[in-house]
Amino acid sequence: MNKVLLIITFFLTIPSLCLAKDECKSNQVTIDTCKAAREFSDELATSLPMQMSQNIRLEKVFAIKSMVSLHAVLGYTKQHLEQGSSKAGVTMEALEEQMRNVTIANICQPKSPAATFIKLGGKIQYVYQFSDYMPYLKIDIKKCT
Repeated sequence: MNKVLLIITFFLTIPSLCLAKDECKSNQVTIDTCKAAREFSDELATSLPMQMSQNIRLEKVFAIKSMVSLHAVLGYTKQHLEQGSSKAGVTMEALEEQMRNVTIANICQPKSPAATFIKLGGKIQYVYQFSDYMPYLKIDIKKCT
């Protein structure tokens, strides 16, 4: 991940030589956020698949304009999650909110490459799927507070 930070630092110090479309301009004129997104995703892709925790595996990453889209697979099915949440007396909505909060907190850790990228004007999208690849949750992160 240190290479990602170096790439982002490079974009902070060296003006972009190409003319960026509006969606690729950050709040700092010298940053091409689309190019930064491609560099960020290309660097992260070399480490995939990556086991993020016991039940989450990051499998895919790609850039779409100024957004980096991360795709993770959970280690269980929707049925398993529903059964577990029911036994624990927790709603699926409460679990989704907790997942959103944890994901945003992880992405927005101070001075992390992802938080730096977002502060430059980039966006990160986290897409979770169940172990059977059925969609679960999509989280769009446009700012870190």
